[in-house]
Amino acid sequence: MSSVRIQAACRVSDQWQFTPLSGGQASRSALSPPAWSLRLVLRADPVNGWDVDQQRTEQLNGFGLPFALPATICRAGADVLAKRVTLNPYSLSVVSDHGLVGCELHLTSGDGASQGYYVWRFGVLLAADARAQVLRPDLPLAPPSALIAVGATSPAPP
Repeated sequence: MSSVRIQAACRVSDQWQFTPLSGGQASRSALSPPAWSLRLVLRADPVNGWDVDQQRTEQLNGFGLPFALPATICRAGADVLAKRVTLNPYSLSVVSDHGLVGCELHLTSGDGASQGYYVWRFGVLLAADARAQVLRPDLPLAPPSALIAVGATSPAPP
């Protein structure tokens, strides 16, 4: 008996789950907005059940899941920051993208003035400099370890 193959479209989001090593209740970050649309080739057979056909999925999209999933992380952070922006027009750029580790984002107003640097790390948006924290006081200031992890070794000037 041959296996059945189906093509399915899905939107990829990320959500972090933090589980204390000492036990207890796990907590989760907010679910990010969908960052990618992927087409998956699913296969089913009587022995193994449903599975993603990695090779055919990669052929269909031009890239595989090992690339696609980490690539969603920074894009999700940029989407979260963009939803909080009240400037019109504005520009949002990725300064550095370290996949699962996180990324640094830079927001500028339409006239090119810096509106601060931000860090997206483990599903949390952080202010990376004094300007970002002044403009968005509800964001926590990124600790030095987060700045180093995304390649921003020192806070940018306000």
